[in-house]
This record gives sequence, C-alpha cells and structure tokens, in this order.
Amino acid sequence: MDNEERGIEEPEGLSAEGMQASAESASVEPPKKYSAVAKELYDWVKSIAIALVIALVFKATIMQSYAVPTGSMIPTVMPNDRFFGSRITLKFREPVRGEVITFKPPEAIPNPERDRFGKPIPLMKRIIAVEGDEVYVKQGAVYVNGVKMREPYIAEPPMYDMPAVKVPEGMLFVLGDNRNNSYDSHAWGFLQKKNVDSIIFMRYWPIVRAGLVK
Repeated sequence: MDNEERGIEEPEGLSAEGMQASAESASVEPPKKYSAVAKELYDWVKSIAIALVIALVFKATIMQSYAVPTGSMIPTVMPNDRFFGSRITLKFREPVRGEVITFKPPEAIPNPERDRFGKPIPLMKRIIAVEGDEVYVKQGAVYVNGVKMREPYIAEPPMYDMPAVKVPEGMLFVLGDNRNNSYDSHAWGFLQKKNVDSIIFMRYWPIVRAGLVK
C-alpha cells in the first residue's frame, strides 16, 4: 500500500535523503549562542591582555608613579606624597643639578627598605653636584665649585661639615632637602648615574598640593 492509499502525504520538496542530510548538518553546527559567548570572551581577554602590555611598556619606559614613605625630603616632599617620575627623559639627556630624582639604593646602603615582593624601594633625593663638580659643606651651607648654593627648598641648614670632594665620572652627589634627617651622599658617598630611575616632575597626591616639583 502506497502513501496515497494510506492517506499520508510526504512534505513537498523534501525527500527522505534530504531530511537525513539536514539532520546531519544540524548535528555538526555549534549552537550560535555558545559561539557568540566564546567570541565575546575571547575579545574581552584579548583587550585586557593588550591593555596590560601597554601599561607595562609605559611604566618601564615612559613614566612611573612613586610614593615616599620617609621624611628625608621634607618640606618639598611629605611622607606618603605621590608623584609622577619621567623615565623617558633619561633617554635623551643627563640628569642635572637641582633636579629631584628617584634611584635604586646604592650598594653602600647595606639593608635598603624593600617592598612586598622583596625589591628595594627606590629612594628620592635632590642632585647637588654632577661629575666634575667639587662640592663641600661648611658652616651650614653647601658649596659647589666654590659657589655657595641658594637653597630655598631645604628644611634647615645642615648641622654638619663635609670636606671638599670631586664628583667622579659617571657619578652624582645627592642630598635630601631635610638635610639633618637624610641618609644621603654626605653619609654613603656618590651615586652611580646608572642607578637613576626617573626625574620627578609632578606631585598628584594630595590634591591640595598637586603641581610641578621644583
């Protein structure tokens, strides 16, 4: 007995073979909903990864943020002030007298303070003399190449004397603005220029004292 005799009609234009092919095709195609979610997740992870790479490159080569935990630079820098330091500037020129810099602690400091990852925390001081300069401290004043420095930024005059020394090639002489409460070049000697990490140019916290650093 054929289909007409049974009263059953086959769907027009769809044979048994076509129905089987359609079923097989449906079984291999992934659900569109899951494909969209996977693509969205991939795009999100990719965006995060790119942002992290850009941030790391920016931090390593252009600019870094710093917090100062001590009072060695008072009154210019108060404890826990936050600053931006330029790293890219060091690619184009040498640091100069009067600039405030951050640097890796020299080997002359036996037990530098470390962060939670065990890395030495950068120090912040002011450059007083560069290679070739002669510097000494006498009767509450700092002299560079025989000229008494005008220092409106210090907390108070130094209460120590230091004999004249000539800054060697590749070195810097740095002091804290809080002269009598700063562990610096007058105590541990010269700083290698290669240790300089950045030149501080701006305080961004606290907001009430935000601005350029001089």
